[in-house]
Amino acid sequence: MVALVQLTPASAGILGPGRILPAGSAQALVDAEQVLMQARREACALIEAARASARAIEARAKEAGMAAAQAAIEARLTAIATESVRIMAQNEEQIIDMGLQIARRIIDTVEPVEAAVQIAMRGLKFAGHSSLVRLRVAPSLLEAVRNRLEDILPTATSRAVVDLIGDARVNDAGCILETAAGLVDATIDSQLAAIESGLRNGLSVCAKPNNWNVSKA
Repeated sequence: MVALVQLTPASAGILGPGRILPAGSAQALVDAEQVLMQARREACALIEAARASARAIEARAKEAGMAAAQAAIEARLTAIATESVRIMAQNEEQIIDMGLQIARRIIDTVEPVEAAVQIAMRGLKFAGHSSLVRLRVAPSLLEAVRNRLEDILPTATSRAVVDLIGDARVNDAGCILETAAGLVDATIDSQLAAIESGLRNGLSVCAKPNNWNVSKA
C-alpha cells in the first residue's frame, strides 16, 4: 500500500492509502470510462429519439382522428342535405301551393280599386319614354281607376299620354300596359304565375348538390 497524493495548481494533498496500477491497467480503466460515457450518450440519444418518435406517432394519431371526425361530419351533413332535398322534392307542390296561397291572401287584403291603382302606378314605371301608354284595366274597375288618375299619372314620364281603357281580358285588379317597347302584363294571374315560377326555380336550385353547402376539410 502506498500513500496517494493529489496534486492541484494550488496545493498537494494526501488522498490516503492505495495501490499503484500498472500503466496498462490504468489505461484500461480510462478506456472503460470513456466507453461507459459514450454508451450513456448513445443511450440518451436513443431515449430522445424514442420520445420524438412517440410524439410524432401521437401527432399523426391525432391528425388521423381529426380527419376521421371531419369525414364523419361531412358524411352526416351530406346525408342531411340529401334528406332535405328528398323532402323538398316530395313536398314541392305543397310548398308552391302554400306560397301562392300566402300571395293571394296578401292581395285579398287590399281593396280592388286600391290594388288596381297601385299596380298601374308600378306598371307605368316600366313605360320608359313612351309618348303614349294604353292602360287596360278590368271594365268593372274602369271608372274607379279613372277617378284616381291624378294619383297614377305622376308615375309616368311628363310627356306620356295615358289612355285608360276597359278590357275584358283583365278580370282582376291588375292591368295590361301597351307602350312603345311592347306589352307589360301586370294582371294578378300573371304575377301569381311569376311567383310560382320563382318558387319552382328556387326549389330546383336548392336540389342541386353544389348548393348543399357542405363544408370541406
